[in-house]
Amino acid sequence: SRPLIQVALHGISADCKSFETKQAKQGFKASWSESFTFTTHFTELALLSFVVRNESSTGAVAGQKVIPLDAVRPGYRVIPLLSEDCTPLDHSFLFCHFQWLSK
Repeated sequence: SRPLIQVALHGISADCKSFETKQAKQGFKASWSESFTFTTHFTELALLSFVVRNESSTGAVAGQKVIPLDAVRPGYRVIPLLSEDCTPLDHSFLFCHFQWLSK
């Protein structure tokens, strides 16, 4: 399969925004080198979600994770993925780089 990732910020309506990566070239050890920028007004109310889907934006969920935005620290981070029913998935994670920008 050729997975893709849906990345979304949930919170007050002014903060809500979503992005979708391109499909990976391969499914096993897939990698994406894409950047997304979110602007927030109320960081303490915002949640950052990752949904990994097989093949398309309507494909089966391969893994997911939701994180309070104020818990995200800058730098490289490992995001362990969960199944749709929130059970941990062995050896399934995203390796992400987070950076806080100020206006």
